[in-house]
Amino acid sequence: MQENTWVQIFWLACVATAIVASVLAIWSRRARYVGRVAVGVLMLVGGATFNAANLALGQTYADFADQAHFGWVTGAWRAVVAPNHYLFIGLLVAFEAIVGVLILSGDGGPRSASLARSVSILRCGSSVGALPSTRF
Repeated sequence: MQENTWVQIFWLACVATAIVASVLAIWSRRARYVGRVAVGVLMLVGGATFNAANLALGQTYADFADQAHFGWVTGAWRAVVAPNHYLFIGLLVAFEAIVGVLILSGDGGPRSASLARSVSILRCGSSVGALPSTRF
């Protein structure tokens, strides 16, 4: 996959905004809103739209897991996901879009569940090395 500098700047801006907003959320309702918007936009634009565009442009995602910390992750990725990348990346795009919309949808249970799911997906990705620069 081609790593675009603007995509990295976008991700960094959204993540930094969400982190700062989460610290300030104890005292500020506006900070909670800003953090929620940052995570929702990250899921919709940085996740769903970016992956959909890469898929439409013919990216195969075959080498995505090459930097994984465990060899079985790379092997499984190349054996299962790479040959069926339209299916699996398509499902990822759908998941990210749904979670992004639910995060932005307002207060209540759907938003809380969406935030929990997005954090668990990010945590899972960082533990297998899919997100090498992100450690929780």
